[in-house]
Amino acid sequence: MIRRIERTTARIPQAALLGLVLSVSAAAQAGMTLTYSDVRYGTYADASNTWGESKMDLDAYLHLGAALPSPVLVEIHGGGWSKGAKSDFDDYLNNASGDGIIEKAYANGMAVISINYPLSEIPELQGGGSNPNFPGNVFPVPEEATRRAIQFLRKQASAWNLDPGRVFLVGGSAGGHLSLWAAMKKDLRDPLETDPAELAYYSSRADGVVSCWTPTYLGKHHMKVTPGRPAVWNHWGYTTELDFVSNVTDDATYSASPGWLATHGGANPGEDAALAELNAALPILAVYPVAHPGSAPTCSVGSGYPVPYPDPHGHLFGLWMNEAFRTTFLPSSPWFTVACTPPATVDWSDFTFELVPTSPNASQKDAASTNVADWLQVRAAALTARLTPDPLPGYNPLHIGWSVHLAGQSSSAFLADQLSDPTNNHIDAAIWYGSTFIPLPYETLVTMEQSGDAHIVVAANAIHITLATEISQYFATLGPISSGVQVKRSGSTTVQKSGVYSP
Repeated sequence: MIRRIERTTARIPQAALLGLVLSVSAAAQAGMTLTYSDVRYGTYADASNTWGESKMDLDAYLHLGAALPSPVLVEIHGGGWSKGAKSDFDDYLNNASGDGIIEKAYANGMAVISINYPLSEIPELQGGGSNPNFPGNVFPVPEEATRRAIQFLRKQASAWNLDPGRVFLVGGSAGGHLSLWAAMKKDLRDPLETDPAELAYYSSRADGVVSCWTPTYLGKHHMKVTPGRPAVWNHWGYTTELDFVSNVTDDATYSASPGWLATHGGANPGEDAALAELNAALPILAVYPVAHPGSAPTCSVGSGYPVPYPDPHGHLFGLWMNEAFRTTFLPSSPWFTVACTPPATVDWSDFTFELVPTSPNASQKDAASTNVADWLQVRAAALTARLTPDPLPGYNPLHIGWSVHLAGQSSSAFLADQLSDPTNNHIDAAIWYGSTFIPLPYETLVTMEQSGDAHIVVAANAIHITLATEISQYFATLGPISSGVQVKRSGSTTVQKSGVYSP
């Protein structure tokens, strides 16, 4: 299901495009305004680390004067989980003027948040000698910090003029891994938390991911770690390849691998069907270098690629991520052949590749970064703006959601068509408790939101509804609850998807 990036907004509702009016060509002129710097989202900070900025803080480049809350792009730097710092945007396909993915997304109206995170310790100090803090900040410390940063941003949404329902992640290499890892994990939001002052009140899930040259599996079965790339060993707290291969377990490395988490959520070999369906609806753009980007590669068991693969930045990791729902591509692993069966009922609804030359020139970088910025703008615009400015307080327990998948037509295009028509009566919500069926037409849901009884988030390929506390508590007393979507076409009604999601 590999497809090139689509360069059209295809009937996206005009209201959703408000606030995204700056042109990409204005990036160099507009520049990026650093609104807040070194904002702490956690208490950890290690001033002794000389390899980078090992702390939990961020820089915020905001559009405080925008008429509508801005969609958010969270930049997570690379550096093998052990080096680097926030606000270094020089490695995102920058053109001759220095503008890359980040600058163009900002010019398109997205707020940019660049984060630091606790860096995995390196065995030696930068000036020589042994590092007394090694091992330190091993998996999953940087990963969990990333999710905390996402929750913090949503908590700041009102003060910073951010749209908490349009939070995208971008990162390269280790930063891409952290982005995908955070996106594939179960939500940290506590459904019992009712205090908006607490981070647990807010979701840690992303609304879309741009992963650049990202290792999607960190296990020894997939990645051939060479002496010149010790970062993976250090991320696990090992000093040599032999220590890593001899001691790291499959369940540990699978729990660190976004391709595995897409359908499982953790190390357990049992599939998490609800999480798999939720992840399948997440828009993903995978950016990888290839020798001949004009011809899209394919992935299968007999594709001829060496396994484990020697290049952690290679496009094979993107192909494996793309195959997460559809193939048992690693016969040497018993979990893939015996205990794990990929779900047959779901697949990525919006997974796109942007392939770039292995050594792109400035012009090729400019074209590719524009493609990525366009992708972000289209997906951000497809997330319908809220009817209420701050929908989170007062809502909680029951979060009912589903995804629409239509043969022959992308769900994002279908929703865009339906929602651009104000007379639309084609999408109905449905709630069942026990054997009782309650239809909730879309118009009814809109009325409920306007009255404060529900909150609706319409994504490119999903509609998520959160009911007000007293209503959801009422439903919860009636018995097991499930949900679905009815899609009415030409007078017929078909239930395309069903399932309940309770973070």
